[in-house]
Amino acid sequence: MINITIEAQRLLEKWQTCKSLRYPVLVVAPIHPTFISENNLLEIPDFIGAELLDFEDRYRGQLNRFIPWYVIRDEILKEAVEKTVIVIHTEFFYDKWTGEERTTFLRNLLRQDGHKGVILGIYCQDNLHPIVDNISSKDRGMIWNP
Repeated sequence: MINITIEAQRLLEKWQTCKSLRYPVLVVAPIHPTFISENNLLEIPDFIGAELLDFEDRYRGQLNRFIPWYVIRDEILKEAVEKTVIVIHTEFFYDKWTGEERTTFLRNLLRQDGHKGVILGIYCQDNLHPIVDNISSKDRGMIWNP
């Protein structure tokens, strides 16, 4: 039996609900970093056989560059074709995008199918309710604000 934290268990329960949907995308946007921490996200990959995409590591030495939202989205989806991916540290780029670009990135990612699944952990101050309110739950993945 693998021991995981209660927070990671809650995350796994949300993922179980989401992974069988047409759009297997779970955006985890904690209200506060202590509710679901990066460490909780790091517990999950081995447990579910997922790949960890750490954009801080991938772009080390280039984190000050502006990279458009669709480049990050395409990189995530390319990796998710083979196996579920857990994505962390996109804030380095997300924070540089305009509000409209951030919303477009999330909307677009939430409406992608044809892959093994994406769990995006992101710490942001954006109000994500308009995405939830404007796109039917049948036409997108899930946003979870623990």
